[in-house]
Amino acid sequence: MTAWRDQPVTTLRCDDGATAVITDHGAHLVSWQPAGQAEVLFMSQASSFAAGAAIRGGVPIIFPQFAERGPGEKHGFARNCHWQPVPPVPSALPGSAAQASYVLTNADLISPWSSRFRLAYAVSVEGAVLTMALSVTNTDVRSWSFHAALHTYLQLSDISTATLVGLEGHTFHDKVFAGRIAQQTQTDLMLVGELDRIYGQVHSPLQLHDGRRTIHIAQDGDGFSDAVVWNPGSEKARAIADLSPGAENHFVCVEAGAILQAIELAPGAQWTGRQILRVQPTL
Repeated sequence: MTAWRDQPVTTLRCDDGATAVITDHGAHLVSWQPAGQAEVLFMSQASSFAAGAAIRGGVPIIFPQFAERGPGEKHGFARNCHWQPVPPVPSALPGSAAQASYVLTNADLISPWSSRFRLAYAVSVEGAVLTMALSVTNTDVRSWSFHAALHTYLQLSDISTATLVGLEGHTFHDKVFAGRIAQQTQTDLMLVGELDRIYGQVHSPLQLHDGRRTIHIAQDGDGFSDAVVWNPGSEKARAIADLSPGAENHFVCVEAGAILQAIELAPGAQWTGRQILRVQPTL
């Protein structure tokens, strides 16, 4: 346990040189550097890191609602809570992945949620691979439903030359155009301008090409079946207080989510969603 920008954090260091940093606030992944490579995640230099406020950048955890799709606060409360670190279990295998785990329950909430739950979040790094797994358990005596996502900010050298591949043929809900439903026809999705799309039933990996590297983005369709592509564009970025001028040109969010259809959990049932990133430098 160390500190990062005055935040208590867990720092992962793999034997091969891969590192990651997770804050107790929100169990928020704020840094990931694959072995021998540069930082992959975007972090806003204007983020306040204040108690009870969401961190801008990295990987915020979205639960129990996505955006305004529900009666609660936007993107839910999980990203604004203090999560409990789980003491690591020593590995007997040299060179194995470095891992960290966190837990959030009703007892950790300032404002109680009406349903009882347990969230478990695990981050693992090794070589050029990052694995994030979010598990939701219903500890209540009645069923309840939720939405969830990993709001992953990926750093770009220049958004004007970056492309996202793998969404051709998928149907998406486009918030920029009043929620219209359309189909992706292009092989390469250009990322310039405002983007706010939810793609359904994304089961095959995506590739984010950035000139200097390709980020392979995978998710488990049984858990996270949807993928969100988001960038505010220059006009809306100017209205985001915790985003520095011009910062929108250096990131895109490619999120793994369960959004278009709420997950219904019976008492005692558990759901798990995973997102896996792998970085391949351009030769």
